[in-house]
Amino acid sequence: AVDYLLKPIRSERLEKTLGKLRDRLQASAMSTPPSQAAMEEASALSRAAAAQVTIKARGKTKFIAIDDIIRVSFEEGFSYLHTAKEKLVSDHYLSYYEEKLIPHGFFRTSRTAIINLDQIAVIHKCASGLHTIELKGGTKIALTRRKAQQLKKIIDF
Repeated sequence: AVDYLLKPIRSERLEKTLGKLRDRLQASAMSTPPSQAAMEEASALSRAAAAQVTIKARGKTKFIAIDDIIRVSFEEGFSYLHTAKEKLVSDHYLSYYEEKLIPHGFFRTSRTAIINLDQIAVIHKCASGLHTIELKGGTKIALTRRKAQQLKKIIDF
């Protein structure tokens, strides 16, 4: 309780009470900074959330560690996450995964694929400046001319 108001309430008395309340709220906000432990816990939680992506299917949300993702593809109107164990259909567009994965060592090779750069085994040069990326599992991914120029800035090939 900050103050005690009696009916009928006079406007100047209400203003005085609201002033007291504002002063207490400001003092409380300035005197209780978050503890170091609370800040570290929040930081750890945000790092954990950033190291995974989610897929929602049939009323469930599945968490996939970013390190487990080999590639993301867009096929027949759906996005798919490919891991070593499974191919998961996703409810997100490729642009969602591009935003989430690019800072973690992924690269968008075309309008239909994002790959984990650690999974590249061979880059084949094809006719007229096109390339094909062969991943460690044997999957081949097309690399457009424009994207090849961008990738050359990241890795030397």
